[in-house]
Amino acid sequence: MTVNPFFAYSRSRTRNKVHVGPVYGNSGTMTAVDFEMVNSFNGHFAFVFTTEDISSIPTPSVSSVPSHNIFSDVNFTQHLQDVLQAPSKLRVDKAAGPDEVFARLLIEIEDNIA
Repeated sequence: MTVNPFFAYSRSRTRNKVHVGPVYGNSGTMTAVDFEMVNSFNGHFAFVFTTEDISSIPTPSVSSVPSHNIFSDVNFTQHLQDVLQAPSKLRVDKAAGPDEVFARLLIEIEDNIA
């Protein structure tokens, strides 16, 4: 098996070389076998993160809910113009962002977004 020199070099230069070591299994014995470590972690996290009992959720009091319209002082027509102008400022030659939506798509559907 030939190793690509670029990838060998890049792996040698990485700073993060953390490996999961041996852990105590469900039976209390130490294990380094991947399958047993996965089952041990799965058992632990299934025990820690459980579903909550939602049968006794309290209802909010009426005084905590605002009685006035919180959007009464917002000028939506001004914000609509900002929303319509924002996609035209995007560069279509750039990669998608963390949401994986391309700028070209946003420009094409800008009328439907607003």
